[in-house]
Amino acid sequence: MVCITATMLTKCLWELEADQPIIRKIHPHNPAHSLVLAARKL
Repeated sequence: MVCITATMLTKCLWELEADQPIIRKIHPHNPAHSLVLAARKL
């Protein structure tokens, strides 16, 4: 499994949310869960 830094993961999350704002709509109160969702997409 590839090791990903928090900075890279955060950048990825921003890009995912830019492409798929539904992530923020589903979990607007839980950014940590959005990070998990983003990580699973990698």
